[in-house]
Amino acid sequence: MKDGLRFVDCDMHVMEPVDLFSTYLDAKYRDRVILPLGKDGRPRRGMIMIDGKPTSFDVEMQKYRKRGPIRNSNSTQPLSGSRLADSNRLDFAIQRNYNAEAQVMAMGIEGVDIAVLFPTVGLSLIARDDMDPHLSLALCQAYNNWIHDFCQYSPNQLKFSAMLPLQDVNLAGQELIRCVTELGAVGSFVLTGRPPADGRSALRERLTRDDGIDVAADLPEVGSSVRALILALRERGCTVFFSSHILSDAEALCSRVAIVVGGQLVTSGSLSEILAFEVSGWELVMADLQDAAFETAGAAVRHVTRISEGRYAIEVAAEAEPERLAAELRLKGGRFVSLNPLRTTLEDYFVQQVTARNAEPPAGRAMPEG
Repeated sequence: MKDGLRFVDCDMHVMEPVDLFSTYLDAKYRDRVILPLGKDGRPRRGMIMIDGKPTSFDVEMQKYRKRGPIRNSNSTQPLSGSRLADSNRLDFAIQRNYNAEAQVMAMGIEGVDIAVLFPTVGLSLIARDDMDPHLSLALCQAYNNWIHDFCQYSPNQLKFSAMLPLQDVNLAGQELIRCVTELGAVGSFVLTGRPPADGRSALRERLTRDDGIDVAADLPEVGSSVRALILALRERGCTVFFSSHILSDAEALCSRVAIVVGGQLVTSGSLSEILAFEVSGWELVMADLQDAAFETAGAAVRHVTRISEGRYAIEVAAEAEPERLAAELRLKGGRFVSLNPLRTTLEDYFVQQVTARNAEPPAGRAMPEG
């Protein structure tokens, strides 16, 4: 409750546990679902492979993300990745592995009385046309059984929306009935990470409809990405309202941006008005090197981070010549991977606004104990 009013959040997300499928998935399907493992041999957060295919395009999309300063991070999502985790405001949830207790604590912070829960990893889990319908059903059942158990921590506050195997309408109907009648689901959701061909056609038609103006004449073919469609529409002078959690996409696609924090508009304007685009340095990534390669690097190198065996991220001063450093490292056997400018991104700016706004809890809004 907030300001004497009761609130229902109809679109709240959970962070699924890393062992969800090793615990809840039907045993006969587990060898088809490959979970990332830590050094201790136990599942960890990361890319899930199903029948040899990734469940998300986050890794592919990483190359479009504008890099910020190199720093240690607690973020667990690679692309849209919550940098709020780095502000320590989520410590209470991280310490509890995002369990149901943490979910209810977060609801208390925000003044939410009842929440309808949706997945995070699960949003793209079964978004494939070619997935075996029975495997899809098994994955949905595993998630639905887990989220039902999750909600039992506080069933009057925690409700859930069922995940359905869209590859087979009959199986989807059966699972919906089971979830509603046996598990207490309050609804279901239909979402695909990449629409099937007919869905892309419909999306393209809807995006390009303009009351008699043929804006579709020079647009990319149906198989192209929504990103390309939006850019093409923008070039034709069309206004596109783009609402996204992925601020790197907003920065790449939008000419004007508005940021809402806590239900209030905190800033709006062109990107050049909001952000200073001065380069503060460079991030050079090189592979096939040894630590000794940096012993004579000089003052131009601010910091070196070892990403993996032989692979390094090198922070280079803004006034330096990163191309010259890359050439020197190639002479030492190194292989050039990438070079990106370091500057404040829209995501950095958003986190700054959230952190500043929440530096002191407003009156009547208590922070969780423990």
